[in-house]
Amino acid sequence: MDENKQKLDVWIVKIQNQERMVRQRALKELLEFCQNEKNLNKENSIELFDFTYLCLIKCYSDKYEMCRSLACSIITEILKHLQQNDYYLSLLVPVIAKRLAPLDIVEESEEMRLQLLKQLNFIIDKYKDLKITGAVRDKTGDGQDRLLKPYNDIIDILKVRLMDNYPAILKECCEVIKLTAIASSSFHYRAESLAEPLITLLKHRHSGIRIAAVEALGVVGLNILTNCDKLRRIIKEISPLLMDPVPFVRRECGRVGCLFLMKLCDRYSLFEPILPLVMCCLTDEIEEVRTEIEKSWLEAGNLYYNENEAELQKLNLIEQVPADYPKIIPKRPTIGCRALVRRSLRVLNIILHEMEDWKEEVRLHSTKLLYQVVIHSEDQLASKYYDINAVLCKTCQDQEAPIAKLAMEVAGLIGYFVDQKTWSKYAFEELRTRQNKLGPIKCLNALYRESVDKEKYQNVSELIDIFMDNSICHNTSVPFQTEFLENLKILHPGVLLNENVVENYYIVTLKMTAVGYDNEVIRNEGINILKLIAEPESVSKIHAKYLKSALKTLDLLDKANNDSFEQIMVLYGIICICGFEKSFLEDLKSSIKLTLEHADGEGKIKILSAMAMAALNWDKTIDVEDPNENFLIMMSYINECIAPHLIWHAGRTAESVRTMATAVLSSLVQGTTKENFTKIVDALLVPLISLVDDNNIATRSYALKILMHVGPLKYDNLKNFGSGLLSRLDDPGHEVRVKAAKCLGKLKLIESDQDDFNDMWEHLLKQIFSTMMIHLESPEIDLRNNLIDSIVELCHNYTNAYIAALKEAILSEELKQKLPAASS
Repeated sequence: MDENKQKLDVWIVKIQNQERMVRQRALKELLEFCQNEKNLNKENSIELFDFTYLCLIKCYSDKYEMCRSLACSIITEILKHLQQNDYYLSLLVPVIAKRLAPLDIVEESEEMRLQLLKQLNFIIDKYKDLKITGAVRDKTGDGQDRLLKPYNDIIDILKVRLMDNYPAILKECCEVIKLTAIASSSFHYRAESLAEPLITLLKHRHSGIRIAAVEALGVVGLNILTNCDKLRRIIKEISPLLMDPVPFVRRECGRVGCLFLMKLCDRYSLFEPILPLVMCCLTDEIEEVRTEIEKSWLEAGNLYYNENEAELQKLNLIEQVPADYPKIIPKRPTIGCRALVRRSLRVLNIILHEMEDWKEEVRLHSTKLLYQVVIHSEDQLASKYYDINAVLCKTCQDQEAPIAKLAMEVAGLIGYFVDQKTWSKYAFEELRTRQNKLGPIKCLNALYRESVDKEKYQNVSELIDIFMDNSICHNTSVPFQTEFLENLKILHPGVLLNENVVENYYIVTLKMTAVGYDNEVIRNEGINILKLIAEPESVSKIHAKYLKSALKTLDLLDKANNDSFEQIMVLYGIICICGFEKSFLEDLKSSIKLTLEHADGEGKIKILSAMAMAALNWDKTIDVEDPNENFLIMMSYINECIAPHLIWHAGRTAESVRTMATAVLSSLVQGTTKENFTKIVDALLVPLISLVDDNNIATRSYALKILMHVGPLKYDNLKNFGSGLLSRLDDPGHEVRVKAAKCLGKLKLIESDQDDFNDMWEHLLKQIFSTMMIHLESPEIDLRNNLIDSIVELCHNYTNAYIAALKEAILSEELKQKLPAASS
């Protein structure tokens, strides 16, 4: 020992030397001496401390960092062997506070500040009383709080260092806070003062700091005994971290929430703000987070049940899981957990407010929270559905698919837990009043789909009446149409139970299918529902029964509507779906006629295009056996709906309408017998011949297609028609030229007993053949072939001396071989 004492005397002198290297070398040697277990033990540590502490404490403010660090390390090594004594605390903690507590930086080295904080942490851990901390192994603790005297210095250090820029220091401060809360029964005196600096760390860029800050705030919160507002502030500031991208941060939020639920003194008055911390973690995307928090949540629920068992036994909280319990929920929450949420349903006000936030992550977070609240509150949610309904409808149509999907799941759970009488009242009202109908109809679908209420269809007639509103059944939004038809399919079993609503059910189905007819998915789905309505009869039977009523609901057809007007689109779809049948033709014809009289050009074209498609199947759908009756019905339809639009009117729009009217006529004559075809062409010969010279290529093409089946004509008509056809051989449209060439072969003069009949026909043939011969030199193969076929057909019909002369004039050997022999 004398030898060691001599060394210490030398080191003490050198430590106080003016030269840095001398001090530093002496401090290193002293540290090595202290680190050797043979040199330092419980017996000599007190003597060593008393002998060296003055010069070592002085080194805490040495100019050079290495010296300060070595002195701090030596003190720590000595402290490891010292017994608990308030004297050492009173010496060391103020020295550390002098370096770390001032607002103006005294200790400039970040590493040194960290080392001092670690030394403070070590001191607190050493001087905690095990009786205070509740350690089972302690038999010697006296229950005294030795940290009480240096407590203010400790808190002052923490308050300042929590604003440090060095992340490691911030993390160490949080560790010191947690340890001090355990080690000192006096921690609650100034714990509240640490809340604000810790709250600032919640936005730190390092996830480790955020985790440490949340954990420290949990400890601080447990030690705030009187200031409920401060606790609410802490919970409010932690809550946004439930959306943190790092799962361990979210997990720490859940841990703090569970800690508050079980250990916070005034927790019963704070259940509403605390619950989101826990329940959001129950639906976290990371299984590890969910598993840990669920375990703690069950413990909190059991604690609440044990504390309120007598009261809860009076409530209707049957533990047995119903047979039809939603499969989407893995496990039904325990009685304690359900009861805890039910007494805190005021939390819905916070949730619903955040569900309408502009930030996507906030909306998703709050919707997840609502999901958990619904699972736990079950049928008790009925009293709150008025508040939930409007926000849920809005969320169901959220632009972000995950949010909308989750909102639909929430609506489905409500449909299961809440009786239909309750939710239908508010859901129907939302559908009536909200301008954007997509959200309410999606929500309604989910409610009906998951409802197990035996009387869930009791209000089906009321709902169908709501659907009759044109703002609903004329909606042109494809997503809405999809959801609407889905709802109609869900309602079908209820409609079967109430035959009084079948007519309106048919009308809304037909109109929605019609307005979305151009979309193949909507069209097919709607037609399938119409088939369901008609079973076991055919769809045409139900059209015959109710289509007249559907057409009466189109009350704005006498306006100048364009093709995007909903009622025009509905009529367009009805024509395409229903076609033309005798049973409802008059009603349909009246609606078409009214529309074509008043709609603008685009609206007329839209309707005419539907008529063209439907007319192709005229003979299949009109179902009239008598050909003459069929012809009369067809002519009535043509004269009233088509013929007025074949007449020439000036303007591009009129030209387009004329083209579509010609197309309708072309479709109609194709869908009937040859006899009726010829009769129709003869009846409309004059306007059709004029259409051959129309300015629009498509009109000319349709007209020629119709005139292919023209019968024998009078001389004047034949002359005009032939002249028009010949002029079309130079038409700019290739299709028109080919059809004109083919149509020339169909020319035929009505036979008569007049002496000059042959002369008249020969005169016309000379004019026709002369022009056709010119075009035989055309490089277009199909035009030339059609001209040859037409010449041959004309010659076969009328063989005379002129044909012999024609043969001599023809240079084409191919044509000569096809021509018939001239009669003598």
